[in-house]
Amino acid sequence: MSDIGTWTTAFNSVATPFLTAALVVLTGVLAVETKRMAAASQQPHVVTIIEPNRWSLNLADLVVQNTGNSPAYDITIAFDPPLKINRHGEENDAPFKRLSVLLPSGKLSSNLGYIEPYLKKSYNITVSWKRNPNSSKRETQIYNFDMADYNGLGIAGGDPIVKIAEHLKEIREDWRNVANGFRHLKTDIYDSADREANEARQEAIMRKQMGKEDDLDI
Repeated sequence: MSDIGTWTTAFNSVATPFLTAALVVLTGVLAVETKRMAAASQQPHVVTIIEPNRWSLNLADLVVQNTGNSPAYDITIAFDPPLKINRHGEENDAPFKRLSVLLPSGKLSSNLGYIEPYLKKSYNITVSWKRNPNSSKRETQIYNFDMADYNGLGIAGGDPIVKIAEHLKEIREDWRNVANGFRHLKTDIYDSADREANEARQEAIMRKQMGKEDDLDI
């Protein structure tokens, strides 16, 4: 029995340092992995697209959005072929070529004019940004964006937000006409005289009904 106790004590003396070392190594690995996962979850991700304007499908908007959960700094955007805006017969470069910062869920939009000239085009878009404004390391995404995806696009009933805005605009314009005297409000006012007249009518009806009941009793 003493031999078993001696062997157990010896085994524990040898195994304990190894188990302790293994626990330290595993703790270190877990800490590194936890830090890596936290860094991966806290990062910006900037995308830019051309999309139909929500007020009119005939118009196009250039949209830049940070879909990540931390700020993006020193953002650069390039279209191939170069994205142009044709307004009033003059061709100009599109905006948002460079942005200093874009917050998480931040979104910038600029109207490009009519969407028809863009529908037959396909662009290779390069978006680059920094996680830290003082770092020299940049992250870059390169992807293809084909405007043919929007061919045949239609929205049943229109955008609900747009419809609400249009109704509010109509209400505001109607009230402005009233305030300026161009339109008059028709109101029905129920005052004390109306109340007295109504009570008199109700009393006359009751008297008439009571008179009929007296005739039946006779």
